[in-house]
Amino acid sequence: EVERFARMLRRVYSTKVRRFFPSERLFAQMLTHMAPDGLCRIFIVGYGEHIIGGSVCLYSGSDAYLWFSGGLYRTHARQYPVVLADYGAMADAKCRGYRHFEFIDVGLPYMHHGYREFALRFGGQQLSTRRWYRLRPAWLNRLLGWLHA
Repeated sequence: EVERFARMLRRVYSTKVRRFFPSERLFAQMLTHMAPDGLCRIFIVGYGEHIIGGSVCLYSGSDAYLWFSGGLYRTHARQYPVVLADYGAMADAKCRGYRHFEFIDVGLPYMHHGYREFALRFGGQQLSTRRWYRLRPAWLNRLLGWLHA
């Protein structure tokens, strides 16, 4: 089931410009190495025999991080796959006693982004403390990283 979820999520993320998506093997390795210790959970939304959405949540200290989230929102719009996946992750984090829930990578603050608007409806505020830009040529990134440190 996790492999099917990873393939579906890869198809969703392949339509996004500048979105990083790891190998599908990462999700299987997360279940093997991190899930037994309670450091991650994968939430899958199914409809009939199909996987239509899901999310990946990581846990550290008292914080829960929604790392990946996606769904077939065009073909299964009335089932709200992304909403169900995200709400499942949030409800689970609350039941497990995590104090903070962070949506990772909801877009730049000065550009219109539907997912950011969705995430902000749950309260809280947008912080861009973990944002970086990658420039060409590569030596410029190293120089700016050195200056920032």
